[in-house]
Amino acid sequence: MQSSCGAHQEPFGYTRAAVKLLEFLNGEAEVDGAWRFRLSRRLNGAFGGTNGGVIAAAALAVSRHAAPGRVPAALDARFLRGLGTGTSRIVPSVLHQGRTLSCVTLDVLDERGRLCTRATVSLVAPEALERFDAPGDAPAPAGWTAHAEGRPWPRPAPPVEIPLLESFDPRAVGRDERGSATSVRIPFDEPGRLAEAACIAADIAVGPPVGRAVAGRAPIPHPNPDLSLRFSGDGDPLPELVGCGRLEQIRGGLAQTRIEVWCGERLCAIGVSSSTLLAGAWPGAAPAEV
Repeated sequence: MQSSCGAHQEPFGYTRAAVKLLEFLNGEAEVDGAWRFRLSRRLNGAFGGTNGGVIAAAALAVSRHAAPGRVPAALDARFLRGLGTGTSRIVPSVLHQGRTLSCVTLDVLDERGRLCTRATVSLVAPEALERFDAPGDAPAPAGWTAHAEGRPWPRPAPPVEIPLLESFDPRAVGRDERGSATSVRIPFDEPGRLAEAACIAADIAVGPPVGRAVAGRAPIPHPNPDLSLRFSGDGDPLPELVGCGRLEQIRGGLAQTRIEVWCGERLCAIGVSSSTLLAGAWPGAAPAEV
């Protein structure tokens, strides 16, 4: 699981060390406190529209500006409709600003002004916290391979496309009692953006365990309409993060997945997500490989 923090060439022809998060997302502040993003197709997932982890990362980044000087503690996102490529806006609203805790809601709107995602982010004042660490009961994973040795996700058969495979290069790096571990490349390198990077790794980790459960039959679309994460402090992202998803169950077409995100040997986020197994397979698609 060891990763280097050195710069390396990314799929889009730039070095990771030169790209900051908001540059990667083409984000610009507006005079009213909202932010405008120009999201490209390269950030789309398997079910059309921008990947939910990318949307969550953008919302989290905007929440930091709405509550300056505070660090993310929790995120809850509801993906209400797909966010297509083009221009989108994120409009923050500060619900609470206390001495210790801030709470910000964020509406993500597409270029037609339709609500696509509503996120809620809690942030804490670092100076209000006792500087205390404890390992807890989650041991560091053993047996996961390095990103370079992992198995790249298979490209789906037409007509299904997953552009984010080129953007984040997800690779299967292990499977154990924790679930299915997927290492992803983080295309931006900016201090203090570990929580945003964890959003991307977490959302990508939701798909493999559900996909494994339905493998061998006609493909069943299984988008995740929500993502809830709890962050263990702020930090700097390594070039690769590992998201591990464990399928708890599927009942009546609704799946629940438990998530861990690891930055090297540090557990940086935990969470849950649901997936909706939609009736009707993708027409003409071959059975999924997992």
